[in-house]
Amino acid sequence: MATKISLSAKATTQMYEVRTRLRLERRDLLWTLRIALARSIQAKHKVDLQVIPFSPSSDGTSGGKSRFQIETTTLEQKDALLLRSLLTQHYGEKLDDDTYEVYLRRHIEHGLQLIHEETQNYSGYEYLVTMARTGLKATKNVVDTEAQPTKEMGFNDVISLRIGVEKSTNQPHIINFNKTDEHANNYVGIIGKPGSGKTYFVKYLLKELRKQSQFQTNFIIFDYAKGDIADDNNFVRETRAQLIQVDREPIPINIFQTTSPAERNFAAERIVRVVRDVEANIGKVQENNLYNAIINSYTMADADGYSYPDFQMVRQALDQINPRADSLTSVFRPLTEHNLFASRQLPIWNSLIDHTVVFDIHRLPAMKDLCVFLVLNELYRQLMLMPDSSVDPRTSARQMRIVIVLDEAHHFLKVKKRVQVLENMIREIRSKGASVMLLSQSPDDYDQTDFNFLELLEFVYVLGCNVSSHKFLEQSFGIAPERAKRLMQEISQLKQGEAIGKAKANQFTQLLLTR
Repeated sequence: MATKISLSAKATTQMYEVRTRLRLERRDLLWTLRIALARSIQAKHKVDLQVIPFSPSSDGTSGGKSRFQIETTTLEQKDALLLRSLLTQHYGEKLDDDTYEVYLRRHIEHGLQLIHEETQNYSGYEYLVTMARTGLKATKNVVDTEAQPTKEMGFNDVISLRIGVEKSTNQPHIINFNKTDEHANNYVGIIGKPGSGKTYFVKYLLKELRKQSQFQTNFIIFDYAKGDIADDNNFVRETRAQLIQVDREPIPINIFQTTSPAERNFAAERIVRVVRDVEANIGKVQENNLYNAIINSYTMADADGYSYPDFQMVRQALDQINPRADSLTSVFRPLTEHNLFASRQLPIWNSLIDHTVVFDIHRLPAMKDLCVFLVLNELYRQLMLMPDSSVDPRTSARQMRIVIVLDEAHHFLKVKKRVQVLENMIREIRSKGASVMLLSQSPDDYDQTDFNFLELLEFVYVLGCNVSSHKFLEQSFGIAPERAKRLMQEISQLKQGEAIGKAKANQFTQLLLTR
């Protein structure tokens, strides 16, 4: 029996990249190799001894200088008997020493290749959790054949929502929220002035969404203005939502979290861009200072034994770069003094997407917009790390993971830089099983020259409000300009709980909304 396992040059390269992606840089390489071995066995891969995909003589190396070697006993640690038993069971035959070692090497190389491919779309922790869940489901099915396997995040069947009744026919108005053969997307625009019934309608929709999806489709809503969503205990209870009053407890996420040290520069750029786009008073000097402060704070976190910093550490690094107060200081002071985001000593959520939560920000004295955009950016980042959600070939229903609800969306729609953040999210997250609801006070809020939101708002409901432009109505409901101008007057006279919405023929109809 040989005493060393020698990997090919290709597998060696993948080993180092996989270690970085799994955030194992501070761990011995044997951790990465043993995870790769487990992943290959989990995938039910069987080595064909007649085929040698990573032959040292054909991997493009000379003298083996690029190949990694490890003592077999180092790889096994105290688990030599366990590893041999796993492979014996996997192949259903007794293995001699040489065959056992060949299997070890080949499964490690196969596992490295698998993980290398699969971690293109996952961060390290999320990937490991996903693989662990997959393994647990397989084990559960073997041990308890009557047990129901854990479902993947999100609801896979059709979500039918009863919006109300059509006033002219008294017939129910129902939308199949996630049927891809009926709707190009499932983004929602809800428009109405205060007192029009907009808040009641939104709460009804979210309650129905949760019930019809068997509580598998989550939502995140920012209660921006009055607290009338957060203060509705029945709504919070019926939707099984978590309520986070941000003025009293921090948001349990860390936006500086990265999958590897190599991504820290990208994370810093991303956060600087969000702060710059939301806070117009930040200049080039402040942008550069913030970028350097974030990079420096990662170094501070490393020295303290943490994987990534928090806002307090970034502010400390900022003070070291420029101790004088400036426009950037005015941004970070409320973030840290009001503890809007969890410090490094507090537990954080590994994923926003698997939570249904009401973020109550209406009492915040400042930084509401920045707080929302930092959470949105983190949501966007996490969604883009996930694989596309599935579409059932039988029902054409897209698996729905989460709905993101933006109250008082006019705060974002009226600012050019902020619109860019929303545009990126709205354009790209549909395939991830995510939807966006935009709540605003007037159709005029959507009158943008740089980005036409109407292209992506499949469901539009206009409640009572004042309209100064007919462009939105004309494009939303596919009507002539003259009819759109008359509709402006009709909308201003809508009673509470009444709305104009799209009919199935892509025209408009007057609705009595369900509340």
